[in-house]
Amino acid sequence: MDIIESVAVKGGVELLRVPSSITTEGFYFPLEYTKFRDEFT
Repeated sequence: MDIIESVAVKGGVELLRVPSSITTEGFYFPLEYTKFRDEFT
């Protein structure tokens, strides 16, 4: 994730959205990502 975030910052990206499942919340939480919404398709 460090590489993805640094490339995004260097490219001027201010908001990085990462589509994920509920099972990955434990991965993103320590990285200080914020849950945006729940989606069901």
